[in-house]
Amino acid sequence: MKESRAVSRIAASGGCQVQQMPLNQRTYDCPEFGLSIDRDLNASINLKKRVLIGEVSYGAFKVRK
Repeated sequence: MKESRAVSRIAASGGCQVQQMPLNQRTYDCPEFGLSIDRDLNASINLKKRVLIGEVSYGAFKVRK
């Protein structure tokens, strides 16, 4: 299983991954496919894909307070 924390560093369009991405960088720019997308939107698309294919369950993600 892929690391859940890396979902914002993996391109929702094709799976290429950047190794380092500081938290203050709010836009994900995929060097391979040219995708430029909001970091949070990219992560949410990746999480949805993982749930739909059964890689993780919906209940696996806890809300931090």
